[in-house]
Amino acid sequence: LERAPEGMYLILSGRSAPNLSVGRLRGQGRVHGLNIDDLRFTLPEIEQLFATTYGQPLDDDACQVIAERTEGWAAGLQLVAASIAVSQPDEVADVLTALSGATGPIYDFLAEEVLTRLTPETQRVLMHASLVERVQVEYVAVALEAGGAPVEPESIQASLDRAESLGLLGVRSKASRGRRMQALFREFLAVHLEREVEPETIREMHRAVAQASEQEDWLMAAHHYAKAQCHEDSMRVIGSAAGEALGTGAWGPAVEIVDSMPTIEPPPAVKVIQARALISDEYPEAAVEVLSSIDRATLNPEERGLVGLTWAAIHHINGESQQLVSEVGSVVSDPLVPSPIRDICISWQLLLEAAAGGCITDAVSALRRMAVKQEQLNLHYFAGITTHNASAAELARGNYKQAIELADKSLSHLAQT
Repeated sequence: LERAPEGMYLILSGRSAPNLSVGRLRGQGRVHGLNIDDLRFTLPEIEQLFATTYGQPLDDDACQVIAERTEGWAAGLQLVAASIAVSQPDEVADVLTALSGATGPIYDFLAEEVLTRLTPETQRVLMHASLVERVQVEYVAVALEAGGAPVEPESIQASLDRAESLGLLGVRSKASRGRRMQALFREFLAVHLEREVEPETIREMHRAVAQASEQEDWLMAAHHYAKAQCHEDSMRVIGSAAGEALGTGAWGPAVEIVDSMPTIEPPPAVKVIQARALISDEYPEAAVEVLSSIDRATLNPEERGLVGLTWAAIHHINGESQQLVSEVGSVVSDPLVPSPIRDICISWQLLLEAAAGGCITDAVSALRRMAVKQEQLNLHYFAGITTHNASAAELARGNYKQAIELADKSLSHLAQT
């Protein structure tokens, strides 16, 4: 490489990066590489692949399912195409619904082409990592310890690096330190975990991971408590994070966890999350039913604020202006309600006053200040809605440039939810 003649190009490919010292050449711009994420197929590429290369044009929904399940993994796409090729057109939806790494050709491929290439220790690490919602060394270590198969953190990291080099970990989240395991590979490993580990031990592993993650990631902790059948703890964690769930737009994943525990009565804060999800899905009548089941006399200040805020949203949707003004006023007049919730109602009050002929300048200033505070708290859904309202107010004032800037910022916030 150092003495290669001018005009010579060398292309290397493999399942992992070659052990070559090319730092200086890379610094000179003479070495370029494609990593595993570069090789993933995007949604448009998947659509084109099936329509042209495979001659199997699929509708948008089918391509979206394939993209989510395979995460652009080329071998997975080829296996999906092979399954579709031997199916009737009206069977494609069923094929995609049944798409799994736990059975069928994908299982066989992973068993023959992937698992056999891994060392026994790496297999054990990845098998336990398949249990963890967010794959980080510390959580995998907790799962292994609880399962009676402890492994040193350095070895866990090496195994995860190996899995990443093979494309077995999903796309890295910008907002998270960890990664999710590729969905099909995770299902494949879960089958092996269930074969080798007793159900009671698996539940204990879930419980240990939940305890380890509770302070850092409430959704992950709630998920693992539910899997451990510690349902009361799962509801407790979700309820304690209700303000964050509403402020970040995370009510969807929270409700999925709650729905997995149908025999448990949700506490008031969890019911607020359920109601907010129903509002988002355009079922305000169902949301009213959920909120009406809450005894407001028993609520703590944060719960009072969240219930009032959610009722206000329903009154706004239903055009019930008097009830909206009353609900917002009740939250504003309660000094014990946490400021992130109370501030929203204060700004809402200012907007209502402006709409009735009051000063819109005060409303815009309040909205801008509040959006900054919400952004600092990482409440991006709240910040997105607040910034959107500020944009609408600036538009009403004729400040078109500011309105456009705020609208762009609103979209940026909402994209993070």
